[in-house]
Amino acid sequence: MGWMKGILGDMLRFLGHNNTYVRTSAAAAIADVVEHHPQTGHATINVLQALYHDKLRSWCSHIGPLC
Repeated sequence: MGWMKGILGDMLRFLGHNNTYVRTSAAAAIADVVEHHPQTGHATINVLQALYHDKLRSWCSHIGPLC
């Protein structure tokens, strides 16, 4: 499963790209990996949850008590 972390790492940084097409392509690539290798689904979801949890925490730190 080490190869999957490499692919996910490459694709994750593109999920935050400024260009919509780059973000969409990265999401599609991640979905293709999970579709072709279903055993990677659980780990992929965990990585994505952690990524968005970190983004939310960062966003909330800018908003302050409203979050």
